[in-house]
Amino acid sequence: MEDWRLYVRKVAQRYKGRIKAYELWNEPNDKTFYSGSMGKLVELSCEAYRILKEVDPSITVVGPAYTHARNIKSLEKFLSSGGGKCIDVVSYHLYIPTRPPEDIPALIKQIKLVMKRQGVEGLPLWNTESGWAIKNNDGTPGGKVSDSWLKLGADRSGAYVARSYLLGAAFGLDRFYWYAWDNNTFGLTEPSTMTPKSGGVALGKVAAWLSGKPRPACFEKGGVWQCVLSKSPKSFHWVIWSPDSVRTLSPPPGWRIKHVERADGRAEAHLSHSNLHVDELPRLFILEPTE
Repeated sequence: MEDWRLYVRKVAQRYKGRIKAYELWNEPNDKTFYSGSMGKLVELSCEAYRILKEVDPSITVVGPAYTHARNIKSLEKFLSSGGGKCIDVVSYHLYIPTRPPEDIPALIKQIKLVMKRQGVEGLPLWNTESGWAIKNNDGTPGGKVSDSWLKLGADRSGAYVARSYLLGAAFGLDRFYWYAWDNNTFGLTEPSTMTPKSGGVALGKVAAWLSGKPRPACFEKGGVWQCVLSKSPKSFHWVIWSPDSVRTLSPPPGWRIKHVERADGRAEAHLSHSNLHVDELPRLFILEPTE
């Protein structure tokens, strides 16, 4: 334990004022990263918390990040064993590599229930790592992943990134870190040129859509997902996508389409005041009153 204390203190002192947040452990459910007991993990975490706060009280201490739905029970055990008193943020890695982004809300709800049961519902919830395998258009080979994992085309990545961030924001995530910007297997840029794929563009687009606004209100109806970003008597900002089909919809009564933005940044080919072209890629429809 003394080696751990020395290590934590040295790192905190060296990077004081530069590193603002520390995640205590990466995926302790994986024996590659952690092979000790739950009691020892809590002890290590609480000692790190104490030392980090001694060095710099402004540091944000992020809890150990478990991954996969089956390990939410381990997060609960960590919290109930005393770990909940030694963190400022609850963290999880929301990987669902075989499923679409629309499965994220169910995971968030499960984690939020655990947080409530363990009395830490007031803490922020961060997704500090997740993503999908994305092919490279420049010919760079990606790393080996399970045959069961989805492997997105680079041009399709924008749909998954946009939907992930919109749903994460709507259902209670306070931060969402994509893994990774420049990774050959999961990256949002082309490895040889660092040119953003559609996913990289979508990351910036959705950030702009959400910036300065409250959490979006997102819901699914008849296979179509809708997110209300803002609404006033003169303007309605509405994001829509259909994960499994292409559809043509109409604006709500009393509204017409003023402007359309695609999450991948491309120009919209289907322009109309009265028809909304909808597919798996989220689009921001800015509506105005018909009168």
